[in-house]
Amino acid sequence: MATLNNAAAFSSSAATAASTATGITGITAPAGAISVAAASCDASTAPENGGVGTCTSTLATGSQCQPVCNTGYTVSGPASCSSGSLTPATCAANPCDASAVPANGAGMGNCTATLASGMLCAPQCNSGYVVNGLTSCSAGEVTSTATCVSSPTGTPPTTGTPPTTGTPPTTGTPPPTGPPPTTGTPPPTGPPPTTGTPPPSSARASSMVSALLIALLGLFALVA
Repeated sequence: MATLNNAAAFSSSAATAASTATGITGITAPAGAISVAAASCDASTAPENGGVGTCTSTLATGSQCQPVCNTGYTVSGPASCSSGSLTPATCAANPCDASAVPANGAGMGNCTATLASGMLCAPQCNSGYVVNGLTSCSAGEVTSTATCVSSPTGTPPTTGTPPTTGTPPTTGTPPPTGPPPTTGTPPPTGPPPTTGTPPPSSARASSMVSALLIALLGLFALVA
């Protein structure tokens, strides 16, 4: 009996293998036969700048799911699973329409209607005007815009001819720098003036004293 059961199981397995190999349908395995589940994919990781959308951690082989993207980004397509291998979707930043010509502009320059996110461009300006700034794009939004401003022609204007310094004005003819003026003829530097006859010397004084004494003695003699 066991032999018959084993033979039946073998026949069922062979029939299933034959059906798979040939693609012929209508061959079914008996109840209780072992089946092998197909591998699935984990698609639960959100793309950068986006969300998981309809994707799950058990995306079946041969199935697809659709993630979503943040504002300013566009999804590249659905995520798909094949034999347990996931092909993920991505979110790409949208370009910007930078084709508008600014006031006093002559053209778009290198700006376009599809300026890539993270890029810069500058328009062309009319004669007498120059570009001020640059136009930039970030995730579908123009974040700065170039303008055309008036440009001075040639040499920048001045506020007037500055005064020349020239030779500084004089206050009159300076006085001569010759010898300093004199205050008059200086007095002679000869011998100092005398105040009279100088006093007699000591010898002459002694002689005069002697004469005076003799005169006094004679006077006394007459009186006696």
